[in-house]
Amino acid sequence: MQRHATCLVLLSAVLCAAGGSESAPRATQTAELAEAAEPTFSALSAVGFNAAPTRLNVTSVSRAIAVRVEPVVMNASSYRVIVANRSMRSLIAIQYEAFRGSSRATKGRRHAERNEPIAAAGREYTFEIRAGTPIDRVAITALLWDDGTIEGDGALAADERTFDIGKSVQLRRVLKLLHGFGSGQDEDAVRAFREQVAALPLTADVPVLDSAVTGMQQVKDALLNDLDQFEHAPPGRPRVSFATWIADTTTAYEDWLARIAAR
Repeated sequence: MQRHATCLVLLSAVLCAAGGSESAPRATQTAELAEAAEPTFSALSAVGFNAAPTRLNVTSVSRAIAVRVEPVVMNASSYRVIVANRSMRSLIAIQYEAFRGSSRATKGRRHAERNEPIAAAGREYTFEIRAGTPIDRVAITALLWDDGTIEGDGALAADERTFDIGKSVQLRRVLKLLHGFGSGQDEDAVRAFREQVAALPLTADVPVLDSAVTGMQQVKDALLNDLDQFEHAPPGRPRVSFATWIADTTTAYEDWLARIAAR
């Protein structure tokens, strides 16, 4: 009887020990599951869908230029485009497009209003793109060179030529006005000249496209702006006489017309 009681005690102790060894792994597994169930956040959810792409590709229709694009502000939709002219010619105008995925975000053209090169041989030209959304690709789709050569989309050259037709018409009128203006020096002479410039027409002897009319307006606006700068010279800057200004402006506008004729 005593041996039977002893066996029962030993059996109970063994079962308690076995129960303890099984319960420990269960507690550990429960803790692991609870830890895995806690929410996690990826890098994508942290930066948001509208973050700027980490990689930005650039393509060009010409090997004569090198192009790089960099964000103006991180995760913003403004980008700085630097175009390096590696040719022996001067670059007059470019056309570009910007994309996010397969969707075009923006497009545009860049040129100087007075037909000057935007990048001489070996020089760089910098401008900004405000796409309104982060982009991942910029494509230079056309270039116009100072010798009239066009690379890429021919519409760039055609449109520039139409602008230049209007500019040429107005430049000849401006030069006629400058050559025929008297040598007056007082404010009345300046006022009379301004009135004649303001009266310059935006028409031609034959019907022209709207872009040619825009070219005429650009020349007219340029001359009025030049006159404003003459009349409102900043303090401390020596002011030339009106006759000198007329002579200098005549030379500048003759050069402008010559640049157009050269193409």
